[in-house]
Amino acid sequence: LMGNVVIGVGGWRATQWFASLLGVLLLALVAWRQPETHPGKLHGHAQPRTSLLRPAFELLGRGPFRLLMLQVGLLYCAYPAFVATAPHLMVESFHRPPREFALYFAFLPAGYLLGNLYVIHLGSALSPHQLVLRGSRIASVACAASFLLLLAGFWHPLSMFLPAGLILNFGLGLALPAVPNSVTI
Repeated sequence: LMGNVVIGVGGWRATQWFASLLGVLLLALVAWRQPETHPGKLHGHAQPRTSLLRPAFELLGRGPFRLLMLQVGLLYCAYPAFVATAPHLMVESFHRPPREFALYFAFLPAGYLLGNLYVIHLGSALSPHQLVLRGSRIASVACAASFLLLLAGFWHPLSMFLPAGLILNFGLGLALPAVPNSVTI
């Protein structure tokens, strides 16, 4: 809803400037207020910087890990791709006011929240690998469904926001929280 105010004041491009400014501000606040968490630095025993990178390079040397990161990277790319194109489609293709976009946008966090709730309440029956795979499948089908609905001529915001908003983000809500536990490949 705050995006509506920003769009109303400065147009849709103002959201990019606002988000950039907010990101820089948050980075500055974290750099200023976040205490050091590296154990070696806390106790005055600084380790060489290469020791911090060694585990990352070990993981990158594992084929299954690279495939998992590719899968998760592609899965996550669907969200910013949707967020970047949906406002333009709403205004230019569906001829809807930007304020209406904010209402439909609520489907995205709702889907992610529902995916997280599923993981919390029912996800214990599945391994992290199964959650990532299931979430990826759901998200892929959701993107395809939205594309097919629009291709078939269903030019309505719900053709985007139900499959590629709500259901895609449900898949993200399943998969993304499970990724850190999937790294033990």
